[in-house]
Amino acid sequence: MIRETALAFVDAINSHDADKITTLMTDDHTFIDAWHISWNRNTQ
Repeated sequence: MIRETALAFVDAINSHDADKITTLMTDDHTFIDAWHISWNRNTQ
């Protein structure tokens, strides 16, 4: 299960699919991109 989730997250990142990335994030997850912009599930 963990491996599949990790691979799905990488796939979402590589396909630039923000909606898919968000569905794979936990409520307390903060994503920081290559430009140091951070967002989480509550970011509008």
